[in-house]
Amino acid sequence: MVHVSTAYSNSDKKEIKEEVYPAPAELETVLEVCKIQEEREQAMSVKKLQGGHPNTYTLTKALAESIVNEHAKDIPVCIVRPSIGKN
Repeated sequence: MVHVSTAYSNSDKKEIKEEVYPAPAELETVLEVCKIQEEREQAMSVKKLQGGHPNTYTLTKALAESIVNEHAKDIPVCIVRPSIGKN
């Protein structure tokens, strides 16, 4: 399996190495916040869960990489972080 990610998944880091970093929050925690809290409370809680991530996009990319890495022992997997640029 190839998981296509982005270098932005680690935008909270000054230097990004070729490794999977721990997510700033557990997926279960994020899902629980989304299920039980009102929309206004969700925004505040998610902001806290984001850690150093500037937005929820980079947070969810980091969560996805972490989950893929967690299950890598069960299936052959590769995480690819293509760069984004202009031609």
